[in-house]
Amino acid sequence: MFKINYGDKVINVPGSAMDAIKRADAKTLRALLIFASHPGEEAFDVCSEYGLTRAAMENAQSFWQGAGVLDLVDDAEPSEEENTGDKREAEAPFRHKDPPEIPGDEMTAPDGRRIKLVHADFPTYSSDEITKFLQENEEKKQLIMACEQELKKSFSAHEVSIIIGLSDYLNLDDEYIFSLVTFVAGSGKKSLTSVKMVSNLAYQFVDEGINTAEALHEKLLAIEKAKRIEEEIRQLYGIGARSMTEKEKSFLEKWVNEYKYGMDQIKLAFEENVNSTGNASFPYTDAILKSWFESALQTPEEIRGRIDSDRSAKTRMKTEKTAQQPARTKTARGVQPSDGSSFDSEDFLTKAIQKGRNERKR
Repeated sequence: MFKINYGDKVINVPGSAMDAIKRADAKTLRALLIFASHPGEEAFDVCSEYGLTRAAMENAQSFWQGAGVLDLVDDAEPSEEENTGDKREAEAPFRHKDPPEIPGDEMTAPDGRRIKLVHADFPTYSSDEITKFLQENEEKKQLIMACEQELKKSFSAHEVSIIIGLSDYLNLDDEYIFSLVTFVAGSGKKSLTSVKMVSNLAYQFVDEGINTAEALHEKLLAIEKAKRIEEEIRQLYGIGARSMTEKEKSFLEKWVNEYKYGMDQIKLAFEENVNSTGNASFPYTDAILKSWFESALQTPEEIRGRIDSDRSAKTRMKTEKTAQQPARTKTARGVQPSDGSSFDSEDFLTKAIQKGRNERKR
């Protein structure tokens, strides 16, 4: 048994903190104790004494605000004009700010594609706007908590603002947002598992007309399929760890997205390529796949049927060509063609020798 020795000082922490404690890391928990023991801005003034930077405190503040543990208050007495403004603000719908454009910039997505950054960032919201929005939208608060768990981090106010912007600015539903976060989290690369990556992929997909959870699901399945096929293609063609060239990528994209072929069909074309030329070639494989696609052959069974049919036709043509050639039979003194004519090798040799002698006598 044990009991807590409170001494002459007690720190009060809301019971609601227990609902979010599993998602909070050590720094976030330490910051909560600092907030509880040092009111207002004083918490930021003393945070370095407890081994935390101001940035860490601000991240923790956003986390605990999102969890409903902290509320922001303004100690200053507002003027009548400010009171009127606050009232207008409260009556106004949740607003967003348009992000600046940065054309030409790019980043690498989890599937290896280079995606263009159409905007520098999502709309940004003030801490008051975030707090108000989360208080009025319990589902969005739960969504942000789920996204934090998926990405294994506590969101800063800026990151919370991005998640809210996905809904408020791009009109994406919660299932869409969480599916996209799950996809990014599954990349396994820390440099790619960021809220910024989620935002930029969202812009790319919406620009492509993918703005529903169902359409996103199909898109992500296609991306995963292309990724698996690329790995097998690397092994098949002996590419190894080097980056695929743009030309190779264009062939792969055509096979998967335009022809709608999987690895089974591609392997069949690869085997036909090697059997015919002895070398693996992307253009030659593409020519084979293109001929099958234009012949409306889709399944591996249909393609194997075409391959067997083509081989049978080649064998038949070879047999017919051989049958059309005159047969030759050997005789004691030469080769006797089947048409009755003859060729005597010994007689030819004798005449050649005699001709040579006559020429020398001259």
